[in-house]
Amino acid sequence: MLYDQYFIDDLKNRADLVRIVEMHVPLKKKGANWWGNCPFHGEKTASFSVNPAKGFFKCFGCLEENELIWTDKGLKPIGKVCYCDKVIDLNGNLRSIINLIHKTSDVLLGVSTALFRYDKLWLTPDHTCLFVRQEEAIANLPYLCQTKERLKFYSARKRAKRSIIYKDKLKLTEGRADEMKIGDYLAFPVIPEISRKNNPLKAKGIINPKKNRVNGYRIEELPVNEKTARLYGLWLAEGSVGRGFVRWTLGANELHYGDEIVSILKSEFNLTASVSHHGTHKNICEVNCSKTDLANQLIHFFGKGASNKKIPAECLYWTTEVQKALLKGYRDGDANKTGISRSTSRELSYGLFALAIQTKEFISLLRNDEYIDKNGQIHRQFWTQYPRMRESLRGFYEKINDTEYYLTQISDIQEKKETARVVDITVEETSSFTTKLATVHNCGKGGNVYSFLMELEGLNFPEAIKRAAEISGVPLPEPIDDKNYERNKKRKQEQKAVADQVIELNKYALDFWEHHLTENNPHSKAAREYLERREISAETIKKFRIGYAPDSWDALMSLLKEKGADEKLIEMSGLVSVNEEKKRVYDRFRGRVMFPVLNVDGNPIAFGARILDQGEPKYLNSPETPAYIKGDHLYGLFQSKENIRKQKYAILVEGYLDLIALYQFGITNCVASLGTAFTEQQSRLLGRFAKKVVVNYDGDKAGVKAARRAIETLLADDFEIKILVLPNGQDPDDFIRANGFDAYKKQHKDNATTYLQFVLETAVSTRNLSVPKQKAEAIEEVLPIISTVSNPIQKRDSFDQAMTFLRVDDAILKRDLWQSVKIGSKIETQTVKQQVARATQAKMTVAEQRLLELLIYDNELREIILPQLEETDYERLATASVFRALFEIKTKGLEISLDNLLESVGEDEMAQDFIPVLLMSESLRDGGEAIDEVLHDAENCVATLRTMAISNRILEISQELIHAEQTGNTELLNQLVMEQIELARMKRELQGRITVN
Repeated sequence: MLYDQYFIDDLKNRADLVRIVEMHVPLKKKGANWWGNCPFHGEKTASFSVNPAKGFFKCFGCLEENELIWTDKGLKPIGKVCYCDKVIDLNGNLRSIINLIHKTSDVLLGVSTALFRYDKLWLTPDHTCLFVRQEEAIANLPYLCQTKERLKFYSARKRAKRSIIYKDKLKLTEGRADEMKIGDYLAFPVIPEISRKNNPLKAKGIINPKKNRVNGYRIEELPVNEKTARLYGLWLAEGSVGRGFVRWTLGANELHYGDEIVSILKSEFNLTASVSHHGTHKNICEVNCSKTDLANQLIHFFGKGASNKKIPAECLYWTTEVQKALLKGYRDGDANKTGISRSTSRELSYGLFALAIQTKEFISLLRNDEYIDKNGQIHRQFWTQYPRMRESLRGFYEKINDTEYYLTQISDIQEKKETARVVDITVEETSSFTTKLATVHNCGKGGNVYSFLMELEGLNFPEAIKRAAEISGVPLPEPIDDKNYERNKKRKQEQKAVADQVIELNKYALDFWEHHLTENNPHSKAAREYLERREISAETIKKFRIGYAPDSWDALMSLLKEKGADEKLIEMSGLVSVNEEKKRVYDRFRGRVMFPVLNVDGNPIAFGARILDQGEPKYLNSPETPAYIKGDHLYGLFQSKENIRKQKYAILVEGYLDLIALYQFGITNCVASLGTAFTEQQSRLLGRFAKKVVVNYDGDKAGVKAARRAIETLLADDFEIKILVLPNGQDPDDFIRANGFDAYKKQHKDNATTYLQFVLETAVSTRNLSVPKQKAEAIEEVLPIISTVSNPIQKRDSFDQAMTFLRVDDAILKRDLWQSVKIGSKIETQTVKQQVARATQAKMTVAEQRLLELLIYDNELREIILPQLEETDYERLATASVFRALFEIKTKGLEISLDNLLESVGEDEMAQDFIPVLLMSESLRDGGEAIDEVLHDAENCVATLRTMAISNRILEISQELIHAEQTGNTELLNQLVMEQIELARMKRELQGRITVN
């Protein structure tokens, strides 16, 4: 039944949210709100608040407002972050902030570690932290050993790299801050190598648009390599800026750095710099470079002044060697002989600490408060960095769930009772974010009475409305037409009664088939041998209630009649088949292994059957019945639903044997779509238990197509989707039996892609984006899927990524396409086709028009030139279909005529308009006239077109090189470089030929 918005809003206000929550978790009144333990994640003390006046619940956990966290804009106090800022999560990825709450707290906990003395991490006691318990570390890491006297760290065992012994055993614990103990370990993530890239530092609006007359070369971005990183490090230590210049101030023992700085400025920035010496002055040398652009860039990314310098977040994603170059540059300029350095900038100190972790150094940090020395001089607060330490109990590196962490031991936890401003943020997907010294986590749950019931009781929205009304004693509205309502109600009750009767027959059949599988006869033995060959264990057979239907025409039908079943009901059940001509009824399933389909309550509603011997069909499924509608159910959901809810995601496969193969190997959070196209009903059913899904359909063309349809359906219900396509077109069952479970897990780890990456890569897999028609087809294929994304931020981000991937640069086209996509409903393909066609239509070049004018009337010239043309020379041209028409006419032995040309170019509107104009041109050579001049002209045109094609391919390779470098595909990288070199050589030869001629 549908409810109008007035009733929905009124019920939300009238529903007793406190009572509804108390059905799941005890609450205590505190002020205007009620508090209790969060029902969404395990905890011992209350962080879950219910506000009955506003009808809102929220799981809190906050940081003190001045606490530093890592964002895409560098380290920022959490009190200054904004909605949609991005933060670094526990795996080192950037995630968006999707909610912000400012409030006050009466208690704070300050957590210190052995490597962060005197500078605590301040958070509320209820904040969820990610940490490793000391006892778990001792139990799972062989290099930690608890003796009678103390805990010891054995460096030799750690260096022996005995990782296989304890691989994947250590886990991060999610717990409240007040549950942590001294000796536990906080974790700071190391960015994985696959995510690292040395992109230039670039931001809009930094440089002055006015022309700079000094050092006239514009600096629109800061390049990133080992040389420039070292320069930035030296600038962080010794640099300053003035009006239009950059300066490095060096000491007596740093004179040699002056020449190095001048050299880097020249080679990497094309800038000149001067070196000034000041005799015996302590700052004996200065390097000055007059360049406003460079000054503005350095200020923007690295800060200005000793107390305000910083490390930009981009630095954490540079490659290790480049990061090491920056650190060495900084320490060469600032540190003493032992590498110890000091800074008055809090942000810079923690930035250098984080950067050192990314290079896997062993480092600690000490805060020194302001003091007055014996001479009365005031010294400001500063931070001291101690690099080149050894791994020890205080800090070491360890991999957990495929991410490496720097684990630092908690040395002190201090409680402070005073009112303080705190901030709670909710982060998309992982709900985790990295602070100045560790990664923490927020449950992030919040909402109204409906979202609470939907989440905790696995209900859809209409069901949540009914449940809220039932608990709160609010009557549901009756429809206006009472007669229709009663009639529909009666019809539904009758349908349910018949469905229940069919289910009873299915239960008899299932018991019969289960028993028959165990009987001592050749057929049952053959069925058991088949299951054994498929490596299906006895435990799995029992779990999924697999049976065997004997090869008999009436064995089941006779049983059902003995049970007193009505013959008409038996026919409705789908358990028998009816031959109308012979007026005969017989068992539908004979000589087959039976796989029952159970509904979410565990009742058998349908069956899938696999034949043992040769015969057709190989697989036979139940028809639709009063108890079973195709597309409304998911195979395996009854067995997997609790594990799906616990693991918070599901794996979606196509067939029941795929699911059973996974389940048997311990992957117990999977469901199958029963071989049909994934439906909206199945999506909503799955959404009751999880909102994350990995689609693992067959790897063949049909499976890829089915995966795309499933993506559209799941996106409409706001699922987070990943796609896994197994190699060689294999399904999960075949792959696991051929390669083993570990290989399947590795496929999940290495090859599961985001839905967007999958959609984009499949759209271009058989298309050339340099060909306008094929580019348009790819865009038409991708945009309808993006239009189904319900989250507006995710939709815009997906659209922008797609436009970049598909190389759509035209601003007007992007604007028009976005207008079509953002509506949210399925977009009209014809509309997209027209928009793309307008913008991607190639413009005719002088060379192609000239060549066609030469060829159109000159049979002798065509015989010489056409064999010289390759498809790559003209496939991207506006007149590509005209060139193809000339080849087709030549092959068929036809004459050049208007009709033949128009027929050959088909529906190409541009060609249809151009051909009459082309035929109006005059022949450029009279009969009997020497061919040399027009041949020379035509060959020049061919060379020009080929040069253009090569240039386009070189541009493509540049894009592919970036992708290969980002994905770490060294083999492809080398191939692309060699191809680019060869094409550049060919291009030079062609250009030389044109020039010579």
